[in-house]
Amino acid sequence: MLQKLLQAMLALIFLLAFPIIILAQDISASNAYQPELTYPNYPAANIGVRWLVEPSLQATFVHDFQGGMAAVEIADDGWSWTTVGYINNLGEFVIPIQYRNQHWVWHSHHVMPLHFGYGTAGIFSTEYNESIAFFCASGEQLTPFVFAAAHNFYEGLAAVAVRIQHGNNDTEYRWGFVDTTGELVIPFAFEAVGHFSDGLAAVSLGGYWGFIDTAGNLAIPFSVESLVSNWRTSPPFFVEGRAIVWEWVWETDEDHDPVAAWQRYHWVPERRYGVIDKEGNQITPFIYDMISPFSEGLAAFRVGCFDYGFQWGFIDLYGNEVILPTFDWAGSFVDGLAHVMYECDIARWTGRFPWVNNFIDRYGNVVAEPAGEHLGFNFSEGLLTFFVDGYVGFIDKTGTEVIPPIFHFVGHTGFSNGLAVVGMAREGIEESEWGFSFGEMYFGFIDTAGNFVVPAVFDQVHPFSEGLAWVMYGGYWGILQVVTGEEAYNLPPLFIHQREEPEYVVEYTAPETIENNETEYVSTIENTAPEPPEPPRRISPDTLRTWIIIVLSFAGVATVGFGTGVAMLQKLEDRR
Repeated sequence: MLQKLLQAMLALIFLLAFPIIILAQDISASNAYQPELTYPNYPAANIGVRWLVEPSLQATFVHDFQGGMAAVEIADDGWSWTTVGYINNLGEFVIPIQYRNQHWVWHSHHVMPLHFGYGTAGIFSTEYNESIAFFCASGEQLTPFVFAAAHNFYEGLAAVAVRIQHGNNDTEYRWGFVDTTGELVIPFAFEAVGHFSDGLAAVSLGGYWGFIDTAGNLAIPFSVESLVSNWRTSPPFFVEGRAIVWEWVWETDEDHDPVAAWQRYHWVPERRYGVIDKEGNQITPFIYDMISPFSEGLAAFRVGCFDYGFQWGFIDLYGNEVILPTFDWAGSFVDGLAHVMYECDIARWTGRFPWVNNFIDRYGNVVAEPAGEHLGFNFSEGLLTFFVDGYVGFIDKTGTEVIPPIFHFVGHTGFSNGLAVVGMAREGIEESEWGFSFGEMYFGFIDTAGNFVVPAVFDQVHPFSEGLAWVMYGGYWGILQVVTGEEAYNLPPLFIHQREEPEYVVEYTAPETIENNETEYVSTIENTAPEPPEPPRRISPDTLRTWIIIVLSFAGVATVGFGTGVAMLQKLEDRR
């Protein structure tokens, strides 16, 4: 009888522990993601440049070309206020430099001006109550100046906001989305939004985040709690069918308000990161201190913090830790390789680069030994920078030196459109205990064989984008255009005309615009905002662990006590 009772108690403990084991185990899958990777070969091409616009434009800021358009800003009050226009890839100002803009205004994660990546962009103007209108690349104005904020276009849609003024002088922003024609396709229904990626965009309502599709339908319910007003928080987004989400970790129950916690303790609550798929299923639990976006089926994750040490590893699309956390830093995979660092001591970081860095393959194997003291962060067009005694060169994916270290500077983007920005110090370099000092430089461009295609004679340059690059000579900006193939052989040498006066002289005049019709947009707010969701009832990991310990402890004590009692009763019966 005693034996049967003990067996029953053990069975009860197993039944209590089995769900806990299921909850605690890691999600795994045997069909690990293995994308087909291509390794393009980038031999030195026949490449040259010619002037699209000779140095003739005096401007404070110029921006890289996107969608065949580039923004140009001229400051009229320090660097805060500028006048903005856009030049196209033919060298024509299709949108005149006439819209007054606050250069450093932070419009919900985007600094103006926006780009024409999808042939349409929002332009900010102080002439119309500091509002934004949308223009197409031909210069035609598509909407009135009515939007309070706007993002760039992603997957053909751009987030826009309108102000709602309440009676107590409080201003509320409501967000929706417009298409490339400026038509409002998703109404102003949300408190905050992210951008579209993989067909979904994060939206916030009632302090919780969910995801909508490009038709405005709710694809993943509001369930991810976050803080919209926290400047350190950016909305999650999907890459390769996975999104990185997080939950707050509170020190005490009184600290559930992050703003109040910041005001009291001057710290922002920590976050624990996990991964979800496009159906909202949780792929990994909230156990990581940081997760980078997925790239080529793998994502770098961090365990630990700066104060107590940390390590980086990699997970796959199913949450499996395929490369264990053994690195002091890890970047994303590009063309089958990821940049990693180890043997770091952050407190000793100086210009001498006292850490060891390298590149690993998808299995965590080191692919090549460093060619110099330090490596760049990512390959570009098959080449990577390396540094030796203050000079920069390039290696290929086998670690073989392709371009010797003879340059003092290389642009952070590396090669783009077959050319890379390089700099040569005007006064040479000086060595100190903190590294190397270069002073002022001349900039030019080299090809993938290390040949100077554009000599280092310019004061400032931008990397090539869409075959075009800004260069400054004598205080004037010009635009270079890439030429490839046989035509490159027939290009004349670059000749720069000296100019005493700028060709483009800006005299500010108020822009002509279509009639504003704010009611057309603002009226759509009514009856479009759904009710805020009920806060999801979730058990925090700490609470779950506490209850697990209590239940198992109670079950163990009950088992021992019950068994002892049964044994004592058995002895009494035996004595009788």
